[in-house]
Amino acid sequence: MLRFIQQVFNNFLKKGKKCQLHKTIQAIQKSALRISNKKILLQPKTVKGDKMGLINSSNLSDIVAEQIREKIIKMEYKPGDKIVESKIAKELNVSQSPIRESLRILERNMLVKLIPRKGAYVSELIESHIESLYEILSELLVLVGKKCIAHYDAASLKQAEIATEQALIAAKENDIDGFYHSVIKFGVSCLSGCKDDLLVHVIQELFPTMRRILYLSISYRYKNLTENVDLLKSGKDAIMNKNFKAAEDALRKWMKLEKDNSIKGLQAELVLGVGPTPSTTINQIP
Repeated sequence: MLRFIQQVFNNFLKKGKKCQLHKTIQAIQKSALRISNKKILLQPKTVKGDKMGLINSSNLSDIVAEQIREKIIKMEYKPGDKIVESKIAKELNVSQSPIRESLRILERNMLVKLIPRKGAYVSELIESHIESLYEILSELLVLVGKKCIAHYDAASLKQAEIATEQALIAAKENDIDGFYHSVIKFGVSCLSGCKDDLLVHVIQELFPTMRRILYLSISYRYKNLTENVDLLKSGKDAIMNKNFKAAEDALRKWMKLEKDNSIKGLQAELVLGVGPTPSTTINQIP
């Protein structure tokens, strides 16, 4: 697994690309060595402030981090905004100590940048970063699909099927949040079905940034999500039919579509200075 990650990274270097995620890849490799024998919990108990069951801890700092993470993902906290600890502490009715720890967590997630003596700022979104992330994730998720077919976990595939149906309903209703949560549920179901703890851990390291860019992509084209649903269904059907080539084709098309729309969404944000959707209120953090 580690050799696979290194190979992906080396391929970027051979192509002459400046991969924005090279430090993350190196950190993942070191972390993976430490957890290779550790069980990864895919569906931890949901705690307050964790709508999707993505927090595997009842630690207050983790819960606060998820609250801030959601605001960053949904552009309520915009790139470059300063995050004021005292304001968040007052809003959430907690002390500033867990706030500081949560910001360190978000820095590891690449969502926040901590500047000595200046404070915490929401990380900027960079086009080359988006491209690198999708290229890396494409290779990792193809491997997930392959392992899902090899292990064929009926329960996980059933959850993926339910998520696809929910995504279709959300797409018809132009429901950004509903569609976003359905796609995440689909992805988590596939991760559960791949039965590879180390691969899951690697992807989870990139998951927060992926969620942020995914929401940007969905928000950009929220009135035209049918193509995405079709690709999700094609991928799910291919895995259930144990057709790896069809699953890979659907995944790569879906990833390219997401990458292209994320970049378009970013460009629209930079040019127009607007939020991701007409209905989303963007709050500048004082």
